[in-house]
Order: sequence, then structure tokens, then C-alpha cells
Amino acid sequence: MEKQEFINGVVNEMTSILEQESLNKLKMVLAIKLSDFELTSAEKLPSTDVRGNEWILEKYWIDNIATSNKKSTAKKYLGTLKRFFLFNNKTYNIVTGDDISHYLAYMNLRKNASPNYMASIYKDLTAFFKWAYWKHFIDNDISREVEPVRPVQKKKERLTDEEIEKCRIVASKDLRESALFELMMSTGMRVGEISILRVEDIDFNENEVKIWGEKTSQERIGFLTPSAKIVLQRYLNGRTSGYVLTNIRNDNKISITKLDMMAKKIAREAGCAATATVHIYRKTFASVQYRKTGNILLVSKLLGHADTRTTIKFYLIDEIKDMKYQFWKYN
Repeated sequence: MEKQEFINGVVNEMTSILEQESLNKLKMVLAIKLSDFELTSAEKLPSTDVRGNEWILEKYWIDNIATSNKKSTAKKYLGTLKRFFLFNNKTYNIVTGDDISHYLAYMNLRKNASPNYMASIYKDLTAFFKWAYWKHFIDNDISREVEPVRPVQKKKERLTDEEIEKCRIVASKDLRESALFELMMSTGMRVGEISILRVEDIDFNENEVKIWGEKTSQERIGFLTPSAKIVLQRYLNGRTSGYVLTNIRNDNKISITKLDMMAKKIAREAGCAATATVHIYRKTFASVQYRKTGNILLVSKLLGHADTRTTIKFYLIDEIKDMKYQFWKYN
């Protein structure tokens, strides 16, 4: 549009409410004010509604953190999505289900990704596009166009009853390792929960431990077995404050990495088949408690799970399958 054409258009719009003298003044003012400007038609301007992948990923990050996902989990999601967008060289709003399928095929054939890693990629990508559809950032839920990738269900690693006793004997040679072992087998705590556990959180009179949930950000109660109580009291040696498990040279808490190294060392020296991180001891705790009680809800509460389905899927699936087998075998 020419500048004069624009001015005339504005003046014509005002003819019904302004006198001729005022219209002439308006025309003169517009000509002066617009003298230093160039007019460009709207269709030539870049759209202000164009939003790229960085914008949508920032939105997704905020929503993940707002829904109580850990930052490490949100970073994992974003890492998967960034690699996907880089591979496809497309913005989120023009990606198709075929694009996701092609990327999965590429990871499978070219990168030789494991079935479980493939399942993880599938889950991350489809979850994102479901979210984008639900938020009305895209018009279609393209995740429905992608063939599901199922993870391979492996038998859950855990220590046998014999290995537990061997570990107890090995750990008893070092009082700090013994305290760690008994805590793991008495409470089923996560490694991060053990790292921040303080002496003030233990009530030896009630044989209770206050555990600050690493994932739930809520407090729960664990219980001390007689052997755990005896070992912990010996290890603390009268201490009434500070971190329970500390470094040898100072009173600082032991890092998560160091705790896992200690846990692995105990299992290795005991001759265990599994490379037992603290998480393997946690699974072992769940297995032992379920076999003792048969109570999934109780085990779930002790582990600090918000949903028993998590307990079943990731901790007790093998025990439940074995129980079903035994039931049908004798009935």
C-alpha cells in the first residue's frame, strides 16, 4: 500500500464525523508524521505467531517441573526431543507420525539401540506430542499413528536369602558398611534418602526412622529391625545429631556415588551374582517384605510409592507371577 493511499483511506473513514477543515488538518498531520516511515503490506511481514522448537520445549520443561517431575527426568525428556528435532529438521507443528516411526527405525538399524532404550524413546516422544495436542499447540494427536514399542521385561535383579546373609557377614567387618547394609535391608530407602538421613530422624525407643521421600517430597516412616537398631547404635556411638552416615575424615554426609560403591563392594565380596547398587537392595527389601506379609499396599507404603501399580510393575512383578504359578500348580 502506498503512503498516500493509506492517508486517504484514514481520512475517508473520518468524513462522517469530522468537518472538512478538520479532515484537511488530519491529512496534513498524517503526511508529516509518516514522512520518515515506509509502509509494508501485512502479508509481507513475518508472522508473530510463528513459534519454534525452542519455544515449545521451554513450555514443556515448565509443565514437567510444575507437575513435580524431577529436573533430571525433565532433562532426559528434553534431550530425547532435541535429538529427534535435530534429526528431522522440522518444527513440532509439522511433524508427523511417520517422522517418529522413521526416527525409531533409524535408532534401531543405524544406532543399534537396545529394545528398552527404543521403548524409552517412543515413550518420551509420544508423551510430548500427546501433551502438545492436549495443550492445543498442534491440531492432531500424531502419537496414535505410531506403532507402540514395548520394553523387554527382564527378571528383576535382587539378592537371594542366602546372599543377604553372606552380605551381612561381609558388612559386619566394617561398622560403617554394616550400618549401611542394615539400613538398606530394614527400610528399603533410596540412595538419596540414605545420604541425607540425620541422627535426629531416628527414634530408637520406637524403632522408627523418619524418611524424607526423594521423589515424593513427603515424609514417611520406616522401621528398624533388632539387628539394624543394634548396629546403628554401635556405629553412632552416642552421637545425637548430624548425618547418620558420614565420611571417615569429617562429619560431612557421604555422597550418593560413594554409597553405591559401598553397596556394590559388600555384594561383590559376598559373591553375589548381581552388581548390587543401593537400588538392588531396595528391590530385595521389597521382595522380602512381600513374601513375609503378602501385603502389596504395606510394601508400597514402606517404599514411599504413591501408587501400588508402581510397586507391582517395578518391584514385585516376579513374586506375583511366582505366586500365581504356585496357586495354579496346586489347584
